[in-house]
Amino acid sequence: KVVFTTLMVGIWGHSVRTSLQVGLGLAQIGEFAFVLANQGLSMGLMTKQVYLVLLGVTAVTLFLTPWVFQLTPALIRSFPVDDHSSADDIEMQHASTDEEEEAEQEGDDTSHLE
Repeated sequence: KVVFTTLMVGIWGHSVRTSLQVGLGLAQIGEFAFVLANQGLSMGLMTKQVYLVLLGVTAVTLFLTPWVFQLTPALIRSFPVDDHSSADDIEMQHASTDEEEEAEQEGDDTSHLE
């Protein structure tokens, strides 16, 4: 999924950095996979073994996603700088997202100030 998404974003004319950021950002298998896997199993569309593998892969990707997001800026720095984005921009996006989350947890919604 990471490779396919990265390639598709690159084909659409975006830089390697941007393409990789999008690819890594969409790497996880969502929680909805649990629902689909359960339906597939109950309808006889997959074996119990396939179901268990799918559950395991989903759980691992959900668990690893925060660390992948945290490592993305460092990984992107290894690629050439482009006009569309930079590792510093990505870090600033992460920082502003973290600040917004902290403000929401404290009950101080500052999103109207932007």
